[in-house]
Amino acid sequence: MPSLEHVRRAKAAMNRVADLEFFFEKLTSPGWIEPLEKEGFFKEPWAPVSEGRYVSFPFWPQSKYLARMAAMAPDTVLEVIQRIPNTDNVRIHEDYADAALSMPPNTAAKILPLAKSWLSSPYLMLLPMKLGHLLRHLAVGGETAAALDLAAALLTVIPNKETSRPHGRFEDYSYGEILEQDIPPLLTRDPLGTLRVLANALEQAVMSGAVGVPGEREDYSASWRPAVEEHAQNNEYDVRPLLVAAVRDAATIVVTTSTLPLAEVFEALDERPWKIFSRIGHHLVGTFPDLDLELTRRLAFDTNRAGDPTYHHEYWRLALASCQHLSQDDREVFLQRLETELEKDEREAESLSPDIADQEKRRARYRLFRRLSLLRQALPPSGQLRWNELKGEFSEVEHPEFLTYTSGVWTGPTSPKSSEELSAMAVEELVEYLRNWRPTDAFMGDSEEGLARKIAPVVAENPELYATRAMDFCGLDPTYVRSLIDGLRQARRRRHAFDWEPVLDMCEWIVTQPRSIPGRIVDENHDDLDPDWGWTRKEIAGLLEDGFEEGVGALPQRLRGQIWSALSPLTSDPDPTPEHEARYGGSNMNPLALSINSVRGVALYAVVKYSLWVRRYLETEGDTSALARGLDAIPEVQRVLEDHLRVDLDPSLSTRAVFGQWLPWLHRLDPNWTLEQLPHIFPRSDEQRALRSAAWGSYLLYSGVFNNIFHLLRDEYAFAIERIGQDNFGGRDDEHPDLRLVDHLMIFYIRGLIELRDERGLLQQFYRNAPIEYRERGIRFVGSLLHNESSDALPAEVQLRLQALFDMRLKNEEPSTERARELAHFGWWFASGKLPQDWAVSRLITVLRTGRQLDAQNLVVKQLAVAAQTDPISTSEALLLLVLADSDAWGFGLWVEEGRVVLERALAQADPRPRDHANRTINLLAARGNRAYVDLLTENREAQ
Repeated sequence: MPSLEHVRRAKAAMNRVADLEFFFEKLTSPGWIEPLEKEGFFKEPWAPVSEGRYVSFPFWPQSKYLARMAAMAPDTVLEVIQRIPNTDNVRIHEDYADAALSMPPNTAAKILPLAKSWLSSPYLMLLPMKLGHLLRHLAVGGETAAALDLAAALLTVIPNKETSRPHGRFEDYSYGEILEQDIPPLLTRDPLGTLRVLANALEQAVMSGAVGVPGEREDYSASWRPAVEEHAQNNEYDVRPLLVAAVRDAATIVVTTSTLPLAEVFEALDERPWKIFSRIGHHLVGTFPDLDLELTRRLAFDTNRAGDPTYHHEYWRLALASCQHLSQDDREVFLQRLETELEKDEREAESLSPDIADQEKRRARYRLFRRLSLLRQALPPSGQLRWNELKGEFSEVEHPEFLTYTSGVWTGPTSPKSSEELSAMAVEELVEYLRNWRPTDAFMGDSEEGLARKIAPVVAENPELYATRAMDFCGLDPTYVRSLIDGLRQARRRRHAFDWEPVLDMCEWIVTQPRSIPGRIVDENHDDLDPDWGWTRKEIAGLLEDGFEEGVGALPQRLRGQIWSALSPLTSDPDPTPEHEARYGGSNMNPLALSINSVRGVALYAVVKYSLWVRRYLETEGDTSALARGLDAIPEVQRVLEDHLRVDLDPSLSTRAVFGQWLPWLHRLDPNWTLEQLPHIFPRSDEQRALRSAAWGSYLLYSGVFNNIFHLLRDEYAFAIERIGQDNFGGRDDEHPDLRLVDHLMIFYIRGLIELRDERGLLQQFYRNAPIEYRERGIRFVGSLLHNESSDALPAEVQLRLQALFDMRLKNEEPSTERARELAHFGWWFASGKLPQDWAVSRLITVLRTGRQLDAQNLVVKQLAVAAQTDPISTSEALLLLVLADSDAWGFGLWVEEGRVVLERALAQADPRPRDHANRTINLLAARGNRAYVDLLTENREAQ
C-alpha cells in the first residue's frame, strides 16, 4: 500500500491538469484511496464551468478513478463518495453511478440518498440512464425496497407550467427507456410494489396535465391515450401514455402471477382519482373475462360508463367480451337496454323543433348502430336483424371501437400553394391570386379552405406588412379574409406590433356587409367556403378581444371611436340563434361553451375587455372623477350590457353566461350598477330559471372565488343552496355548477367569511339542504386543497376552522351509511400532514371505527409512518383499524414499506398495547394472503 509520502511526492510533481489526469488514469490499485483522501485529493470536486450562455462539465480524474476501483473495494469507495462535498457537476455524478453499478447490490443501495439528490440538478445528461441501470442492478440483486425507492424518484413527474404538458425530471426518451428496460426486473420481484410506484407516477402525470380536480375523475385521457392496449391510434407524445402502458403491464402481471382476485385488482385501480385507472381496470377485465365472469357482466351492464366518451373504447371492448360469455337471455336483456336508451333519446327529441328533432333522432339511431357494430360478433339473432335494419340507413362503421379515428391518409383540405410560396408573393400579387384562383373538381383536390389555411401563418410571421395593406383584402371571399384576421390574431398573441388603423378600417367594412352572401350554396358538397360572413365576424370579435390585452401591440386609445364602430354591430349578431342553442346546447355543450363559439358571445367578451381597457387608461391618466362614475363614464358599454339583459331583446342562454363569468370584473367596473342589475343577471322567476342557471353556473364554474363580491352575492348563494341539485346547467355531468358551489362555500369558510356556528348562516343552510353527494364533495374538496397545499404549515386560525368543521361533521346524526361516505374523504385531510398530529390521528381512529374504507389509503399510511415516531400507540391502532375496514388485501401491497415503519415502531415499545395492535395487524394480513410482515413476528419473538 502506498504511503502518505508517496502521495505527497506525486502531488508535488503535478503542475498541470494533464499531470493530474495522467496520474489517476494509471492508478490500478484501491490501496491509493486512503492516502489520497488524507492528502485532500477528494475535497474539491470540479464544479461546472459557465461560459456566457453555455455550461460545461469537466471530467474529474478522481471520480473516474473511484469508479474503476469500486469493484475491488466497494465499501471504501462508497465511504469516500459519501464524504466528498456536494457538487453540481453531472459528470462526477455519472462516475458515482458507475461506481455503484460495480458494487454488490447491498452496498450500492447505501448510495441512494445521494443518488436521489442528484436528480434535482437542472443538468442530468446520461445520469438518468445510469441510475436506471442501477435500479435494475438493485432489483436483480434482491434489494427490492431500495430499487422501488429509486424507481419512485426516477419516475417523478413535474408539471410544465408553460404548456400543461407533464414530463419527468429528464427527457421523455430516457424516461421511456427506464420503463421499458429497467422496470421489468423489479416487476418480476415485487409486482405489487412496482405497480404502486408506477400508478403513483401516472397519478402525478395526470394531475399535472389535468384541468379538473381528482374527485371529479375526468382526465380527457381518450385524447392522449385512445386505447389502453398497444394500438396504432396511440401517440406517445409525453410521459402519460408511457406510464399507462407500464401500469397496464404491471397490473397484468399481478393478475396473472399472484393469488389476488381480478375483482380486487380492478377495484384498486378503479378507486384511483382519475378515469385512466378505471380504463386500465376495464382493459384488464376485458382481457381476462374468464377470471371473473360475474365482475365482467356487472361492468358490462354499468349504464353510467356506457355513454361516457372517455370510457368508450375500453367499455365496449369489455362489453363484447362479456356478451361472448353471456347466456342468450342475458344478451337479449343487454340488447333491450340499448333499445330502451334509443327510445328515451327519441322521446327527448320530440320537444325540439321538427327539423332538429329529426336530426337528433337520426343521431340516436346512429349511436345504436355503432354499438351494435361493436357487438356484432356476439349479438343474438334479434340483434343481427336490428343491425341489418339500421345498415339500410347508415354506412357501415369501419372503426366503431373509437369515437374518432385517425386513418393517417387524409390530412385535411390541401392548398395549391405552400406558405413559403405565398410568403414570396407581393401583397397585390397575393390578393390577385386569391381573387382569381379556382379549385378543380378532382377528388380530395386543392380547395379554398386549404389555401386559406396557408395564409394565416404567413400573416402571423409578417403582420406589419399585411396590416398596412389590410384594405386590399376587402372584396375577397370571407374564407380568405377570415384567415388574414386569424394571422393578425396569432401575431397579436405573440405580442407582435402592427398598425391597427387600416385593420380597423377593414373590420368596419366587413361588419357593414350583408351577413349572407347572395347565391352562396352551403351543403355537404360545398363545404370548402365559409357559408357567410359570420365566421369572419367572430374572428374580428376575437381579434379585438386580444387587442385589449396589455403589452406590446395593444390597441391604442386614440382609436377608441373606430374600435367601437367595429365592435358594436357584432353584439347584435344573430349567432347564436335559438335553434342553434337547442341543437348544440343541453348535454352537448354548456351555455358558456356555446358563447365562445358564437359571434355575439365573443363580441360580448370583447365588450367587457373593452371596458377594462378604457378603465386602465383612466387609471393611468389619474382621472378619478371618471373612474368614480363607473359605467356612466363608458355609456356605449352600459347601453349594450343593459340591452342584452332584456329578455325581449336577447333571450339567449349563452349571452347570460357571459354576464355570469365576468361578474367580478363588472363589479370592479361599477359596483353600484352591478348591484342594480343583479335581479336581471340572476333572475329568480320560474319562467327565467334557465337564464339564471346559465349565468349562475358560469359564475361558479369559471369566474374564480373573490372575497370582494361575497357580500354582494350572499343572498344569491343562499338561494342557490335552497335549490341545490335542482337546476340543469348543461354540458358534462362532472362540470355541474352545484359541485363548484360547494367549493365556493368551503373556500369562503376557510377564509373566515362564513361562520360555522351561525344557525342561519350559509354553511348550516348547506348542511340542512344538500344531498349526500354534495356533503361528500365538501369534505373531499377541502382534502384536495390540503393535499395540494405547497406550504409546510397552515396558519393557526385556518387549522382551527378546519378542525371545527370536521368535528361538526363527525358529530352529525345523519344515516350511518351517508355519514360514513362523507367521513371516508378524511383520508386526504390526514394524508396532507397539514393539521395538528394529535387531533388528526384521533379523528382518523374515530372515522375508521365507522368501518368505512378511507380515500387515499396509501397516503394515509405514509403519514402514519411519520406520526409513529412520536405516537406509536395511536398509529398502530389506526393501522389495525385500516386493515379491519378494508378487506382488499391487494391495496395493502401499495404501502408495504410505510406499514413496516409503523409496525416496527409499535413492536419496539414496552407498552403491550401497540405490540398487540401490530401482532393483530400482521396476523390479519397473513390470513388474507399478505405475508409481507411475518418476519417481524419472528424478530419480535427473538428480541423478547
